[in-house]
Amino acid sequence: MQSLCAMPWKMLCSFPYHFSSISIRAKIGPQRSKGMRRMPELPEVETIRRSLVKHITGRKIADVNVLLYKTIKFPDVAEFCSRVRGQKILRLDRRGKYLMLRLASGNTLLLHLRMTGRLYRREPCAPLSRHVRILFELDDGAYLLFEDVRTFGEIRLLRPQEQKDFPALLRMGPEPLTREFHARYLRDALKSSRQFIKSVLLDQEKVAGLGNIYVDEALFLAGIHPLRRANTLNLDEVFRLHQAINKVIAEGIEDGGTTFRDYIDGEGKEGFHQQKLCVYHREGELCLVCGKEIEKIRVGGRGTRFCPHCQPLREGKSKLIGLTGGIASGKSTVSRQLMELGAHVIDTDKIAHALAKPHKPLWEIYRKHFGEGILDENHCLCREKIAKRVFSDPEERRWIDGTAHPLIAASVRKKIATLERKGVKIIFLDVPLLFEAGWNRMVDLIWLVHVSKDTQLARLMKRNGYTQEEAMARIDAQLSLEEKKERADCIIENDGTWKETLAQVIEAWKSLQ
Repeated sequence: MQSLCAMPWKMLCSFPYHFSSISIRAKIGPQRSKGMRRMPELPEVETIRRSLVKHITGRKIADVNVLLYKTIKFPDVAEFCSRVRGQKILRLDRRGKYLMLRLASGNTLLLHLRMTGRLYRREPCAPLSRHVRILFELDDGAYLLFEDVRTFGEIRLLRPQEQKDFPALLRMGPEPLTREFHARYLRDALKSSRQFIKSVLLDQEKVAGLGNIYVDEALFLAGIHPLRRANTLNLDEVFRLHQAINKVIAEGIEDGGTTFRDYIDGEGKEGFHQQKLCVYHREGELCLVCGKEIEKIRVGGRGTRFCPHCQPLREGKSKLIGLTGGIASGKSTVSRQLMELGAHVIDTDKIAHALAKPHKPLWEIYRKHFGEGILDENHCLCREKIAKRVFSDPEERRWIDGTAHPLIAASVRKKIATLERKGVKIIFLDVPLLFEAGWNRMVDLIWLVHVSKDTQLARLMKRNGYTQEEAMARIDAQLSLEEKKERADCIIENDGTWKETLAQVIEAWKSLQ
């Protein structure tokens, strides 16, 4: 049976250590601000690239007119113009926040838009903005314009070796959505840094292409406070952050970027991702998940938005350890071993069962919902009958999760507060479906009781009298133990003897203390 304490993450909003889901994205209406300027980030630069490719690939640069000399950083303007004129544009690439026009000569036009730069195509009859700094005339009569209000943008013309040795490109880290940017890379990049996580993610040598807006959004979706020290993130938090970064970048590209004031794509169109932002530029507004007010602080000199409820900064309190496993993995045995060693364990399943005793709150709610047929001969809730109902009906499963949560969460909240008042420094939360139900977002570390699938299957069939098909169906209904293993900070292997498992628990407990 699915644990009574399992619940969808959205139901956890009332929990004091609430966290947000990476699946929450909601339209909240236009958020244009005439006073806000922001540097185009990876999604905006990639959108510009995609929108220009079909217009400029294969075209020749018939002429070039430099209207603001300081925009050309290398070489000097005269040499720049002579080497660009008559050159065919082979392709348009991007690396991080840089655009790269590959020319037939082998040279590369390297552009960085900085704060207010724009690169877009215009027909020859269209009026030109007074902020145009470079004008490339193409052989089809159209213009490729570099416009820049605040004149921070930069253009360089580099030979192959000069591009290879260009410091910013040489030191640039991997980009989101690439093979090189995987969760293990992110874990290694963070574990040696005591900087705030917001500052680390803005470092282009760590992750290329991220800027203020998408870092704030990713941290919100991962449920991580921007002032967390990078090396304090547990493996599950790194996993969630990796997912969140890829998600916000992919959605930003899909939505054509984020436009507040200056940004347009290569065809002069604005993006609309600003309509889906959860925290960025929403300070003072209510969080879309929990209803608390979005706050703004400065981290490393950068304005930073976050939800203090969904992204808690739990410093100076007890360390919460999530203890979990799969069905028939032996988690309960490890939980008992920990208690014998003196650990404080809050068993969420026991809380759920206590609330489901005759005439207790859950008992009353379940009886009313399912009817008297859900009771056994002793007038108690029949777990097997409930299991059959919820296992075959996702709607019933969601109902039972949502119904059980407020009561279980209130009890857990009281128990944690009581232990903290007593000065307990380490508290274990025994949660069977820690990942599936979203409780992984409230703990500091995760311990996993792991067994092989063959052992798990054999134990479940023997314990519950299931057929192999029935047992596999219940195992497959949970997140696989192998995926949980990738996200857990401590692994207790439980395929062996009781003594072998106990030895691992003792060693892990000593190490934790």
